[in-house]
Amino acid sequence: MGMYHEVTKIADKTWHISELGRTSIYLLEGKDRALLIDTGMGVGDLYAVVRSITKCPLTVVLTHAHPDHAGGIGQFREVSLHAADMVPAMTLTEKMTEGFIRFEFGQLYPVHSLNPRPAFCDIREGMCFELGGRTVQVFETPGHTLGSISLLDDKTGFLFSGDACNHNELLSVPRFWRNLIAPGTAVGSIPENRHSLEKIKGLHCTENYTGHYDEIGQMPADPDTADDLIACCDRVLEGAFQIDSSPDMGTDEQAQRIRVGCAQLTFHPGKIHETWFISAPQFISREE
Repeated sequence: MGMYHEVTKIADKTWHISELGRTSIYLLEGKDRALLIDTGMGVGDLYAVVRSITKCPLTVVLTHAHPDHAGGIGQFREVSLHAADMVPAMTLTEKMTEGFIRFEFGQLYPVHSLNPRPAFCDIREGMCFELGGRTVQVFETPGHTLGSISLLDDKTGFLFSGDACNHNELLSVPRFWRNLIAPGTAVGSIPENRHSLEKIKGLHCTENYTGHYDEIGQMPADPDTADDLIACCDRVLEGAFQIDSSPDMGTDEQAQRIRVGCAQLTFHPGKIHETWFISAPQFISREE
């Protein structure tokens, strides 16, 4: 389909777009409109790939504003996202996306400019995208970022959860990643993350499509992912964890890992109960 994108049809009028085998982007089409979920790292011409699939008027939504999901926003005129992730989307730079790509692949791919930036539209819990005979509802699922959302499609029953419920959930990252995260990125507490996972579990979706299925070669996610991540949260809250000594974690005490079943959770042991900035030392409250 494109030099950097591979397209797979996963249901009627529903496509998975893999960017460099690293980030999962989804395209849903109704009778009147199409919905693009996430924009990847901004590699290549995602807009052209989308337009080769559908000519419907397009709505673009971000599950969250990390560079591997928001890096392609410069290719679109308008993007919807949660207000809590608005600042990171506005402060994201090509240098951050390029750094992320170089870190992941050991080389640099052509990145689309982030300027001019799109108009940003705020979305909230319960809002719906009406595509024509197909409705996609927004659910706030903070944790991975404070503005993380999940989207439930009434036509297929599919949930598109971004990084809110995948096998490798990050509530902190190793120190060498932190200069790749846009200023203002906030992370939910363990209790808040657990509440989001319970919400996701309660939606009874038919399938859970995450933001990085290629990492495990499995799409959709394992049905036990939410349960296993909840169990991870419970062990952290109970203090039943040991410091992970994996080579990729190094000696970074701000990013520790716990594993249960098919899932693993990376967290900051000093900020279990706080909502916090991952790229700044100060704290923020949920109300702010």
